[in-house]
Amino acid sequence: MWMLCRWNWRENGVVARTADGGEERGDLLVGADGLSSVLRRAIAEVPTRYAGYTAWRGVCSVPVEPGRLTESWGVGERFGLVDIGRGRTYWFATKNAPESESDEPEGRKAEVVRRFSGWHEPIAAVVAATEEIAILRNDVYYLGPLPRWSKGRVVLVGDAAHATTPGVGQGAAQAIEDAVVLADLLARSGDIPAAFADYETVRRPRVEAVLKMSLRVDKAAQLANPLGWRLRTALIRRLPERAQRRQLEPIIRYKLGSSSATVHSEGEP
Repeated sequence: MWMLCRWNWRENGVVARTADGGEERGDLLVGADGLSSVLRRAIAEVPTRYAGYTAWRGVCSVPVEPGRLTESWGVGERFGLVDIGRGRTYWFATKNAPESESDEPEGRKAEVVRRFSGWHEPIAAVVAATEEIAILRNDVYYLGPLPRWSKGRVVLVGDAAHATTPGVGQGAAQAIEDAVVLADLLARSGDIPAAFADYETVRRPRVEAVLKMSLRVDKAAQLANPLGWRLRTALIRRLPERAQRRQLEPIIRYKLGSSSATVHSEGEP
């Protein structure tokens, strides 16, 4: 495992020196090292922000309906079920919590069981089938907009540049979009810093819109006020499915391109 210690760029390339004394040379350096990016600190000092809730995650062998993803909302809590094939289910659960809160003495699984086993099927069975040691817990963080994504021949992609919350499930997807656009621009241009600037121009509006949408979903999903919760639930139950899908169109009907991006309305190719 390479651990970046420091780097510098020259006119014709980049040298990355690592903590174990190794050295790598290249034409450019891509920082795809996530929320706690080492490279980001050398480009822009922007602290991570706590989203106000923590999340448990696990995988078990209790199947759910093939191809389905569901998310159920409670009062300051939610539970999601995702079919990942071969009879396996990925699940996640959240609760509003102080940052860096410790696990309960009985353990993570006991708390998830206590909070969610009374919810609809197959939540209780899914949690029961997950071993304690296999349950992850992480506080949820995101990044505010960075002033810049690149410096010289070094550029950031994915969470290193624009970490979002999992509210609309777009973290990995946006990193993939970054990679496609950046690779295309680099292939078209011999000027690496100029390609980096174009990449940021194309991608920044998209990822900032995704972050805003994700935070809005988080605010609604993690609502803990009882009156607000009732109003939210009543509104969602009365909202037509077509209207719910329309809210996601800016994400799912986005046309990816290095020079421009558009959202097609329903019915367009």
